[in-house]
Amino acid sequence: MTNPVSITKEKFLVEELETLFAVESVNYYKKLINEWETTSIDPMEYDKMLSGKIYWQFNKLIYDKIKPLTNFEVTRYFALSLAQFKTHTPENRIENFTKIYQQEYWSPTKVIFNKDANELHCICHIWLFYTNHFNRFRLATENAQEEFKSGVLGIIPTNSHVTDANPKHINEEHFLIYTKLLLVNSLHAMPPLAYKKQLSDGLRRIKHEIIGNLFILMKDDRKPYLNSISHSLTDFKKTTYTTQLDIDKCLQKHNIPIPIAEVLENENKNLFEILSSIPRQVNGKFTLEYDEQWHEIQLLYFDYFFSKSLIRIHRFLAEQLEELNPSTYIAEIEKHRLKTNLSVPQLALLFKMLSDLKPNIFNINSEAELLRFISANFETKQSKEEGISTDKLRILFNQPDSKAADFWEKHYYTLLAETKKFK
Repeated sequence: MTNPVSITKEKFLVEELETLFAVESVNYYKKLINEWETTSIDPMEYDKMLSGKIYWQFNKLIYDKIKPLTNFEVTRYFALSLAQFKTHTPENRIENFTKIYQQEYWSPTKVIFNKDANELHCICHIWLFYTNHFNRFRLATENAQEEFKSGVLGIIPTNSHVTDANPKHINEEHFLIYTKLLLVNSLHAMPPLAYKKQLSDGLRRIKHEIIGNLFILMKDDRKPYLNSISHSLTDFKKTTYTTQLDIDKCLQKHNIPIPIAEVLENENKNLFEILSSIPRQVNGKFTLEYDEQWHEIQLLYFDYFFSKSLIRIHRFLAEQLEELNPSTYIAEIEKHRLKTNLSVPQLALLFKMLSDLKPNIFNINSEAELLRFISANFETKQSKEEGISTDKLRILFNQPDSKAADFWEKHYYTLLAETKKFK
Protein backbone atom coordinates (compact mmCIF):
# COMPACT_ATOMS: atom_id res chain seq x y z
CA MET A 1 0.00 0.00 0.00
CA THR A 2 1.34 3.44 -0.94
CA ASN A 3 2.36 5.60 1.97
CA PRO A 4 0.37 8.82 2.29
CA VAL A 5 2.25 11.87 1.05
CA SER A 6 1.69 15.38 2.29
CA ILE A 7 -0.09 17.37 -0.42
CA THR A 8 2.24 20.31 0.17
CA LYS A 9 5.18 18.16 -1.01
CA GLU A 10 3.47 16.76 -4.09
CA LYS A 11 4.22 18.19 -7.51
CA PHE A 12 1.61 18.02 -10.22
CA LEU A 13 1.93 18.48 -13.95
CA VAL A 14 1.92 22.28 -14.27
CA GLU A 15 4.68 22.54 -11.67
CA GLU A 16 6.61 19.82 -13.49
CA LEU A 17 6.16 21.71 -16.75
CA GLU A 18 7.48 24.94 -15.21
CA THR A 19 10.57 23.10 -13.98
CA LEU A 20 11.18 21.48 -17.38
CA PHE A 21 10.94 24.86 -19.09
CA ALA A 22 13.20 26.58 -16.55
CA VAL A 23 15.90 23.91 -16.92
CA GLU A 24 15.92 24.08 -20.74
CA SER A 25 15.80 27.90 -20.74
CA VAL A 26 18.81 28.11 -18.41
CA ASN A 27 20.71 25.55 -20.49
CA TYR A 28 20.10 27.61 -23.63
CA TYR A 29 21.13 30.86 -21.94
CA LYS A 30 24.36 29.30 -20.62
CA LYS A 31 25.10 27.93 -24.08
CA LEU A 32 24.84 31.45 -25.53
CA ILE A 33 27.23 32.77 -22.89
CA ASN A 34 29.78 29.95 -23.13
CA GLU A 35 29.71 29.58 -26.90
CA TRP A 36 29.05 33.18 -27.90
CA GLU A 37 31.61 33.10 -30.74
CA THR A 38 29.90 30.25 -32.57
CA THR A 39 26.29 30.40 -31.32
CA SER A 40 23.96 33.18 -32.44
CA ILE A 41 20.64 34.04 -30.85
CA ASP A 42 17.65 32.30 -32.40
CA PRO A 43 14.61 34.51 -31.62
CA MET A 44 12.26 31.52 -31.89
CA GLU A 45 14.36 29.04 -29.86
CA TYR A 46 11.92 29.07 -26.93
CA ASP A 47 9.04 28.35 -29.28
CA LYS A 48 10.92 25.40 -30.81
CA MET A 49 11.85 24.22 -27.32
CA LEU A 50 8.23 24.16 -26.10
CA SER A 51 6.81 22.55 -29.23
CA GLY A 52 9.64 20.00 -29.51
CA LYS A 53 11.92 18.81 -26.72
CA ILE A 54 9.83 19.97 -23.75
CA TYR A 55 6.58 18.68 -25.27
CA TRP A 56 8.21 15.25 -25.69
CA GLN A 57 9.65 15.36 -22.15
CA PHE A 58 6.26 16.36 -20.73
CA ASN A 59 4.42 13.48 -22.36
CA LYS A 60 7.08 11.01 -21.25
CA LEU A 61 6.92 12.42 -17.73
CA ILE A 62 3.15 11.79 -17.56
CA TYR A 63 3.56 8.10 -18.29
CA ASP A 64 6.58 7.76 -16.01
CA LYS A 65 4.55 9.33 -13.18
CA ILE A 66 1.44 7.17 -13.51
CA LYS A 67 3.19 3.87 -14.29
CA PRO A 68 3.79 2.82 -10.65
CA LEU A 69 0.43 4.16 -9.35
CA THR A 70 -2.83 2.37 -8.69
CA ASN A 71 -5.92 3.23 -10.75
CA PHE A 72 -7.28 5.34 -7.93
CA GLU A 73 -3.98 7.22 -7.54
CA VAL A 74 -3.77 7.85 -11.30
CA THR A 75 -7.32 9.22 -11.35
CA ARG A 76 -6.47 11.51 -8.45
CA TYR A 77 -3.20 12.63 -10.09
CA PHE A 78 -4.93 13.58 -13.34
CA ALA A 79 -7.78 15.36 -11.53
CA LEU A 80 -5.41 17.52 -9.45
CA SER A 81 -3.09 18.16 -12.40
CA LEU A 82 -5.96 19.36 -14.59
CA ALA A 83 -7.15 21.54 -11.72
CA GLN A 84 -3.70 23.13 -11.73
CA PHE A 85 -4.17 24.15 -15.36
CA LYS A 86 -7.04 26.34 -14.10
CA THR A 87 -5.27 27.77 -11.03
CA HIS A 88 -1.59 27.84 -12.12
CA THR A 89 -2.19 29.91 -15.24
CA PRO A 90 0.73 31.85 -16.77
CA GLU A 91 -0.46 35.23 -15.47
CA ASN A 92 -0.41 33.86 -11.91
CA ARG A 93 2.90 32.01 -12.05
CA ILE A 94 5.61 34.22 -13.56
CA GLU A 95 7.12 35.09 -10.16
CA ASN A 96 7.21 31.44 -9.17
CA PHE A 97 8.86 30.57 -12.51
CA THR A 98 11.45 33.30 -11.92
CA LYS A 99 12.38 31.69 -8.61
CA ILE A 100 12.76 28.28 -10.28
CA TYR A 101 14.81 29.84 -13.09
CA GLN A 102 17.16 31.63 -10.70
CA GLN A 103 17.58 28.53 -8.54
CA GLU A 104 18.36 26.41 -11.57
CA TYR A 105 20.83 28.97 -12.91
CA TRP A 106 22.85 29.12 -9.65
CA SER A 107 22.41 25.45 -8.70
CA PRO A 108 23.72 23.87 -6.51
CA THR A 109 24.12 27.18 -4.66
CA LYS A 110 20.98 28.27 -2.84
CA VAL A 111 19.89 31.77 -3.86
CA ILE A 112 17.45 34.35 -2.54
CA PHE A 113 14.79 35.47 -5.02
CA ASN A 114 16.09 38.61 -6.73
CA LYS A 115 13.95 40.97 -8.80
CA ASP A 116 16.77 42.13 -11.07
CA ALA A 117 15.26 44.37 -13.76
CA ASN A 118 17.30 43.00 -16.68
CA GLU A 119 16.71 39.40 -15.72
CA LEU A 120 12.99 39.95 -15.18
CA HIS A 121 12.76 41.58 -18.61
CA CYS A 122 14.39 38.49 -20.14
CA ILE A 123 12.05 36.16 -18.25
CA CYS A 124 8.97 38.16 -19.32
CA HIS A 125 10.09 37.63 -22.91
CA ILE A 126 10.52 33.87 -22.32
CA TRP A 127 7.14 33.73 -20.58
CA LEU A 128 5.30 34.99 -23.66
CA PHE A 129 6.22 31.76 -25.44
CA TYR A 130 5.16 29.67 -22.45
CA THR A 131 1.80 31.48 -22.37
CA ASN A 132 1.34 30.78 -26.07
CA HIS A 133 1.87 27.02 -25.60
CA PHE A 134 0.15 26.59 -22.22
CA ASN A 135 -3.15 25.19 -23.58
CA ARG A 136 -1.26 22.70 -25.72
CA PHE A 137 0.11 21.03 -22.59
CA ARG A 138 -3.34 21.06 -21.00
CA LEU A 139 -4.72 19.22 -24.04
CA ALA A 140 -1.83 16.73 -23.85
CA THR A 141 -2.82 16.03 -20.24
CA GLU A 142 -6.49 15.60 -21.17
CA ASN A 143 -5.54 13.23 -24.01
CA ALA A 144 -3.37 11.15 -21.67
CA GLN A 145 -6.24 10.99 -19.19
CA GLU A 146 -8.60 9.76 -21.93
CA GLU A 147 -6.13 7.10 -23.02
CA PHE A 148 -5.80 5.96 -19.42
CA LYS A 149 -9.58 5.76 -18.97
CA SER A 150 -10.23 3.83 -22.15
CA GLY A 151 -7.20 1.57 -21.87
CA VAL A 152 -7.05 0.77 -18.16
CA LEU A 153 -10.46 1.45 -16.66
CA GLY A 154 -12.48 0.78 -19.78
CA ILE A 155 -14.59 3.87 -19.16
CA ILE A 156 -16.64 4.96 -22.17
CA PRO A 157 -17.05 8.76 -22.16
CA THR A 158 -20.62 9.96 -21.73
CA ASN A 159 -22.31 12.24 -24.24
CA SER A 160 -21.69 15.23 -22.02
CA HIS A 161 -18.00 14.38 -21.91
CA VAL A 162 -17.85 14.13 -25.69
CA THR A 163 -19.38 17.59 -25.85
CA ASP A 164 -16.75 18.91 -23.46
CA ALA A 165 -14.03 17.36 -25.58
CA ASN A 166 -15.33 19.01 -28.73
CA PRO A 167 -12.95 22.00 -28.52
CA LYS A 168 -10.05 19.55 -28.84
CA HIS A 169 -11.10 18.90 -32.43
CA ILE A 170 -11.00 22.51 -33.56
CA ASN A 171 -8.06 23.64 -35.63
CA GLU A 172 -5.55 25.93 -33.87
CA GLU A 173 -2.66 25.62 -36.32
CA HIS A 174 -2.93 29.07 -37.88
CA PHE A 175 -3.79 30.73 -34.57
CA LEU A 176 -0.50 29.47 -33.10
CA ILE A 177 1.40 30.60 -36.22
CA TYR A 178 -0.21 34.04 -36.02
CA THR A 179 0.62 34.53 -32.33
CA LYS A 180 4.21 33.54 -33.07
CA LEU A 181 4.30 36.37 -35.63
CA LEU A 182 3.08 38.79 -32.97
CA LEU A 183 5.93 37.65 -30.73
CA VAL A 184 8.42 38.25 -33.56
CA ASN A 185 7.53 41.96 -33.47
CA SER A 186 9.69 42.42 -30.38
CA LEU A 187 12.54 40.33 -31.83
CA HIS A 188 12.94 41.92 -35.27
CA ALA A 189 14.24 38.75 -36.88
CA MET A 190 13.19 39.52 -40.47
CA PRO A 191 12.85 42.52 -42.82
CA PRO A 192 9.85 44.75 -42.00
CA LEU A 193 8.26 44.20 -45.43
CA ALA A 194 8.59 40.42 -45.06
CA TYR A 195 7.00 40.76 -41.62
CA LYS A 196 4.12 42.72 -43.11
CA LYS A 197 3.47 40.04 -45.74
CA GLN A 198 3.57 37.23 -43.18
CA LEU A 199 1.15 39.12 -40.93
CA SER A 200 -1.21 39.71 -43.85
CA ASP A 201 -1.12 36.05 -44.90
CA GLY A 202 -1.46 34.92 -41.28
CA LEU A 203 -4.45 37.16 -40.67
CA ARG A 204 -6.22 35.82 -43.75
CA ARG A 205 -5.61 32.21 -42.71
CA ILE A 206 -6.65 32.69 -39.08
CA LYS A 207 -9.95 34.25 -40.20
CA HIS A 208 -10.72 31.19 -42.33
CA GLU A 209 -9.69 28.94 -39.45
CA ILE A 210 -11.93 30.72 -36.93
CA ILE A 211 -14.93 30.65 -39.25
CA GLY A 212 -14.32 26.93 -39.88
CA ASN A 213 -14.14 26.28 -36.13
CA LEU A 214 -17.35 28.21 -35.51
CA PHE A 215 -19.06 26.01 -38.09
CA ILE A 216 -18.17 22.74 -36.30
CA LEU A 217 -18.64 23.97 -32.72
CA MET A 218 -21.87 23.52 -30.79
CA LYS A 219 -23.93 26.71 -30.55
CA ASP A 220 -23.18 27.23 -26.84
CA ASP A 221 -19.44 26.72 -27.42
CA ARG A 222 -19.01 29.44 -30.06
CA LYS A 223 -19.03 32.50 -27.81
CA PRO A 224 -16.58 30.99 -25.23
CA TYR A 225 -14.29 29.99 -28.14
CA LEU A 226 -14.23 33.54 -29.55
CA ASN A 227 -13.71 34.97 -26.07
CA SER A 228 -10.79 32.60 -25.48
CA ILE A 229 -9.14 33.73 -28.73
CA SER A 230 -9.66 37.37 -27.78
CA HIS A 231 -8.28 36.76 -24.27
CA SER A 232 -5.20 35.02 -25.71
CA LEU A 233 -4.45 38.14 -27.75
CA THR A 234 -4.76 40.60 -24.84
CA ASP A 235 -1.09 40.04 -23.88
CA PHE A 236 -0.11 41.70 -27.15
CA LYS A 237 -2.18 44.83 -26.63
CA LYS A 238 -0.34 48.12 -26.10
CA THR A 239 -1.44 51.40 -24.55
CA THR A 240 -0.32 53.25 -27.68
CA TYR A 241 0.20 52.11 -31.25
CA THR A 242 2.44 53.50 -33.97
CA THR A 243 0.38 55.45 -36.51
CA GLN A 244 1.00 56.61 -40.05
CA LEU A 245 1.54 60.11 -38.64
CA ASP A 246 4.38 58.81 -36.46
CA ILE A 247 6.03 57.28 -39.52
CA ASP A 248 5.55 60.44 -41.60
CA LYS A 249 7.25 62.55 -38.91
CA CYS A 250 10.17 60.12 -38.76
CA LEU A 251 10.64 60.09 -42.53
CA GLN A 252 10.50 63.90 -42.65
CA LYS A 253 13.16 64.09 -39.92
CA HIS A 254 15.48 61.92 -42.00
CA ASN A 255 14.64 63.72 -45.28
CA ILE A 256 13.03 60.66 -46.84
CA PRO A 257 10.02 61.35 -49.10
CA ILE A 258 6.75 60.11 -47.65
CA PRO A 259 5.40 57.33 -49.94
CA ILE A 260 2.06 57.85 -51.62
CA ALA A 261 1.32 54.15 -52.03
CA GLU A 262 2.32 51.01 -50.16
CA VAL A 263 4.28 49.72 -53.19
CA LEU A 264 7.68 51.27 -52.53
CA GLU A 265 10.03 49.54 -54.96
CA ASN A 266 9.59 51.99 -57.83
CA GLU A 267 8.42 55.01 -55.83
CA ASN A 268 11.03 55.22 -53.09
CA LYS A 269 14.05 52.97 -53.59
CA ASN A 270 15.82 54.17 -50.43
CA LEU A 271 12.87 53.39 -48.15
CA PHE A 272 12.29 50.10 -49.97
CA GLU A 273 15.90 49.07 -49.28
CA ILE A 274 15.55 49.96 -45.59
CA LEU A 275 12.35 47.97 -45.18
CA SER A 276 13.66 45.01 -47.21
CA SER A 277 16.72 44.55 -44.98
CA ILE A 278 17.05 42.47 -41.82
CA PRO A 279 17.78 44.69 -38.78
CA ARG A 280 21.54 44.64 -38.41
CA GLN A 281 21.92 43.05 -35.03
CA VAL A 282 23.92 40.04 -33.86
CA ASN A 283 23.23 38.52 -30.42
CA GLY A 284 21.38 41.67 -29.42
CA LYS A 285 24.35 43.92 -30.33
CA PHE A 286 24.67 46.19 -33.33
CA THR A 287 27.25 45.32 -35.98
CA LEU A 288 29.73 47.78 -37.45
CA GLU A 289 27.25 48.33 -40.29
CA TYR A 290 24.60 49.54 -37.86
CA ASP A 291 22.80 52.63 -39.14
CA GLU A 292 20.83 54.52 -36.46
CA GLN A 293 18.53 56.08 -39.06
CA TRP A 294 17.69 52.71 -40.59
CA HIS A 295 17.09 51.16 -37.19
CA GLU A 296 14.64 53.87 -36.08
CA ILE A 297 12.62 53.60 -39.30
CA GLN A 298 12.58 49.80 -39.17
CA LEU A 299 11.34 49.72 -35.58
CA LEU A 300 8.51 52.12 -36.37
CA TYR A 301 7.38 50.09 -39.37
CA PHE A 302 7.56 46.84 -37.40
CA ASP A 303 5.23 48.25 -34.77
CA TYR A 304 2.99 49.91 -37.37
CA PHE A 305 2.40 46.62 -39.23
CA PHE A 306 1.95 44.82 -35.89
CA SER A 307 -0.60 47.40 -34.70
CA LYS A 308 -2.69 47.35 -37.88
CA SER A 309 -2.86 43.56 -37.86
CA LEU A 310 -3.78 43.35 -34.17
CA ILE A 311 -6.54 45.95 -34.58
CA ARG A 312 -7.94 44.02 -37.55
CA ILE A 313 -8.08 40.67 -35.76
CA HIS A 314 -9.81 42.22 -32.74
CA ARG A 315 -12.31 43.92 -35.07
CA PHE A 316 -12.94 40.58 -36.80
CA LEU A 317 -13.55 38.84 -33.46
CA ALA A 318 -15.94 41.62 -32.42
CA GLU A 319 -17.90 41.16 -35.64
CA GLN A 320 -18.18 37.41 -35.07
CA LEU A 321 -19.39 37.96 -31.49
CA GLU A 322 -21.98 40.45 -32.73
CA GLU A 323 -23.23 37.90 -35.25
CA LEU A 324 -23.84 35.53 -32.33
CA ASN A 325 -25.41 38.23 -30.13
CA PRO A 326 -27.51 40.64 -32.22
CA SER A 327 -28.18 43.94 -30.53
CA THR A 328 -31.33 43.95 -28.40
CA TYR A 329 -32.88 46.83 -30.24
CA ILE A 330 -33.07 44.71 -33.40
CA ALA A 331 -35.19 42.10 -31.63
CA GLU A 332 -37.59 44.81 -30.51
CA ILE A 333 -38.13 46.14 -34.04
CA GLU A 334 -40.55 44.03 -36.02
CA LYS A 335 -42.06 45.75 -39.05
CA HIS A 336 -41.51 49.42 -38.22
CA ARG A 337 -39.03 50.05 -41.02
CA LEU A 338 -38.58 53.25 -43.01
CA LYS A 339 -39.84 52.73 -46.56
CA THR A 340 -37.66 54.10 -49.36
CA ASN A 341 -37.83 54.27 -53.14
CA LEU A 342 -34.26 52.99 -53.40
CA SER A 343 -33.05 49.60 -54.53
CA VAL A 344 -30.92 47.46 -52.20
CA PRO A 345 -27.69 48.25 -54.17
CA GLN A 346 -28.49 51.99 -54.03
CA LEU A 347 -29.18 51.89 -50.29
CA ALA A 348 -26.03 49.83 -49.64
CA LEU A 349 -23.82 52.22 -51.61
CA LEU A 350 -25.28 55.23 -49.80
CA PHE A 351 -24.39 53.83 -46.39
CA LYS A 352 -21.02 52.55 -47.59
CA MET A 353 -20.06 56.07 -48.75
CA LEU A 354 -21.26 57.55 -45.47
CA SER A 355 -19.35 54.98 -43.42
CA ASP A 356 -16.16 55.65 -45.43
CA LEU A 357 -16.15 59.36 -44.58
CA LYS A 358 -13.25 60.57 -42.44
CA PRO A 359 -13.49 61.39 -39.63
CA ASN A 360 -16.11 58.71 -38.96
CA ILE A 361 -19.69 59.90 -38.64
CA PHE A 362 -21.04 56.58 -37.29
CA ASN A 363 -20.14 55.64 -33.73
CA ILE A 364 -20.22 51.87 -34.22
CA ASN A 365 -17.97 48.97 -33.29
CA SER A 366 -17.99 47.19 -36.64
CA GLU A 367 -19.42 47.02 -40.12
CA ALA A 368 -21.67 44.13 -39.04
CA GLU A 369 -23.49 46.41 -36.60
CA LEU A 370 -24.23 48.91 -39.38
CA LEU A 371 -25.48 46.17 -41.74
CA ARG A 372 -27.88 44.86 -39.12
CA PHE A 373 -29.15 48.40 -38.48
CA ILE A 374 -29.88 48.90 -42.20
CA SER A 375 -31.63 45.53 -42.41
CA ALA A 376 -33.75 46.22 -39.33
CA ASN A 377 -34.72 49.81 -40.11
CA PHE A 378 -35.09 50.22 -43.89
CA GLU A 379 -37.28 48.84 -46.66
CA THR A 380 -36.56 49.14 -50.37
CA LYS A 381 -38.95 48.99 -53.29
CA GLN A 382 -38.82 45.19 -53.38
CA SER A 383 -38.05 44.29 -49.76
CA LYS A 384 -39.53 41.09 -48.45
CA GLU A 385 -41.28 40.77 -45.11
CA GLU A 386 -38.15 39.47 -43.36
CA GLY A 387 -36.22 42.56 -44.44
CA ILE A 388 -32.97 43.09 -46.35
CA SER A 389 -30.45 40.28 -46.07
CA THR A 390 -27.31 41.33 -44.17
CA ASP A 391 -25.34 38.87 -46.31
CA LYS A 392 -26.47 40.67 -49.45
CA LEU A 393 -25.61 44.04 -47.90
CA ARG A 394 -22.14 42.75 -46.96
CA ILE A 395 -21.50 41.66 -50.56
CA LEU A 396 -22.66 45.03 -51.90
CA PHE A 397 -20.45 46.87 -49.38
CA ASN A 398 -17.42 44.98 -50.69
CA GLN A 399 -18.48 45.00 -54.36
CA PRO A 400 -20.62 48.11 -55.03
CA ASP A 401 -23.03 47.94 -57.96
CA SER A 402 -22.00 50.08 -60.98
CA LYS A 403 -25.58 51.14 -61.76
CA ALA A 404 -25.99 52.29 -58.16
CA ALA A 405 -22.80 54.33 -58.58
CA ASP A 406 -24.30 56.00 -61.70
CA PHE A 407 -27.46 56.74 -59.70
CA TRP A 408 -25.59 58.47 -56.86
CA GLU A 409 -23.21 60.30 -59.20
CA LYS A 410 -26.25 61.97 -60.78
CA HIS A 411 -27.75 62.94 -57.40
CA TYR A 412 -24.37 64.06 -56.03
CA TYR A 413 -24.50 67.14 -58.28
CA THR A 414 -28.05 67.86 -57.13
CA LEU A 415 -26.96 67.68 -53.49
CA LEU A 416 -23.95 69.89 -54.21
CA ALA A 417 -26.13 72.52 -55.82
CA GLU A 418 -28.58 72.43 -52.90
CA THR A 419 -25.72 72.77 -50.39
CA LYS A 420 -24.41 75.95 -52.04
CA LYS A 421 -27.78 77.64 -51.37
CA PHE A 422 -27.06 77.63 -47.64
CA LYS A 423 -23.68 79.37 -47.87
